[in-house]
Amino acid sequence: MSIETTERSKLNMAGGAQFDVTTFETGHYKATKFINPALPNRAWCVYLCDAPHANFDAFIEDTETRGIKSMETILQASNVLMVQRNRLSGETDFSDALSIAALVDHYNPAAMADNCIDAVNLLLPDTDYGFLAQGSGFSVLLWILTEIDNLKNRPKYVYLSSPIPEPDNASALLNHSRSRVLARNHQLKALLDKNPVMALLKRKLDDQGHGETKIHKLAKSIAHPSHPIGLIGINVEKEIDHLATLDASNLSQVFRYAPPNPTHFIMDSHYLTPGSNLAKVKNELITSMPYDAWMMDEFRFDCDEYNAANDLKNLADYSADTRFFPQDWLQTLTRYATVIPTHIAFDPTDIAVPFEDYTGEFLTTMDDFATLHEREGYGHWVGHSLIRRVSGRIAV
Repeated sequence: MSIETTERSKLNMAGGAQFDVTTFETGHYKATKFINPALPNRAWCVYLCDAPHANFDAFIEDTETRGIKSMETILQASNVLMVQRNRLSGETDFSDALSIAALVDHYNPAAMADNCIDAVNLLLPDTDYGFLAQGSGFSVLLWILTEIDNLKNRPKYVYLSSPIPEPDNASALLNHSRSRVLARNHQLKALLDKNPVMALLKRKLDDQGHGETKIHKLAKSIAHPSHPIGLIGINVEKEIDHLATLDASNLSQVFRYAPPNPTHFIMDSHYLTPGSNLAKVKNELITSMPYDAWMMDEFRFDCDEYNAANDLKNLADYSADTRFFPQDWLQTLTRYATVIPTHIAFDPTDIAVPFEDYTGEFLTTMDDFATLHEREGYGHWVGHSLIRRVSGRIAV
């Protein structure tokens, strides 16, 4: 497969750091090199930053505009290659099961793995490199390992950051997430239940016809940060204070229902709720694991968004046959971990990944084959905080 250079640019960080960016394209995927000029000959990291349908352009934009440190942290330790599947034409038109099946097939991890192998062979043919698989990028890595003989040179290391193993059932991951956010609500009880500014904000929303339930959008500020609970509380309190000062027009913008991305809904359903879908499972968990009236419930806001999106109603009962994890994936990982240095970083308090549920098989098994890095309080992106330590141990 031929590959062409299509763009050269700079990645500018909020703190002033600047990295060289070169983009390459084929008819099937886009590959981008991020080069730290201070480390021109350093070994490369092939960064599998999420599931194949994720758009890494948005991740890079967040890196620049919001000062998110994840990418900069990696680039301080290594140059980076990222690969992204081309978007499908007409991706927002899912009028029948066939088009949904085509979408699921296009973004399945096995296809993404083939693209990654091709990009590495074309762009890093004689270069030392390793794989960093973040979250759902773990499934892509597993498919790469099943095709490892197609690589011109093998990776020098494999680094798994908060890997998401294959769910045991349709509600396993979301059940864990909901229970963790429930615990955070209890920790923030004084702030959420007794804060007079919160009560004022709820009255303003209700008086302006938004409905008090929209306040649940604030749950995203509780659920997703990896900060300690004290810092989360400080940030949420600042957000409440700010929102209470907004007029009706600005409040409407903040609390409006954004149309869910159909691609993300379909693909995340197949990843996180196999055999079901996000809307069904979240609605079921709202009933089976109820929150107190004063609590911030992200699932309630999400389900209201789903219900407001008519395009999703026809997708509710569709299920694809595509397999996202290779057969016997754990055996595949342990087999190659005996010959490729393998590291796993995890936070036992991670909201997204229920690591305690996998200690009986996944982490306990891998403890005999990989170096485990446990670091509490860093959440789902714990691997980035440890990249220098890991890359130092496996420098080539």
